[in-house]
Amino acid sequence: MTSREQQQEKVEVDASYTPAEIEIHKRNPDMEADWDSVREEIGYLGPDAQIKELQARAQQKLAEGIAARVQAGKRARDIHKEPGNIFGKLAFERYQAYRRADIQLDAAPKFGVQIDVRIYPPEIEVETNVLKLKGADSP
Repeated sequence: MTSREQQQEKVEVDASYTPAEIEIHKRNPDMEADWDSVREEIGYLGPDAQIKELQARAQQKLAEGIAARVQAGKRARDIHKEPGNIFGKLAFERYQAYRRADIQLDAAPKFGVQIDVRIYPPEIEVETNVLKLKGADSP
């Protein structure tokens, strides 16, 4: 082929517009909160430990109640050792014991919650369409 023939050869260009295709895949961020340090500081126990603690408190209260009644019985038995009305004193002491109020102060914990946040970048795929040339050299 001569250079003249090459110059005269026509090339067809398909210039129709074909938009690019884009796909974006997103994952929601993951967030986990670790409350263990806060729970330990305020004295929170797990369910099993709470049941054991409540049982231990009930046993202790029962034992203290029995001991107080036994002690009151011994004091009433030895009526001649204490001056005054021993039964009035026992009733007043029992009244004072049951009237006792438990005060519990709660405050903010020293340690905060451990928060772990994982943010995932979006996955973006772009597929562009290339212009197609039709001519002698192209398939």
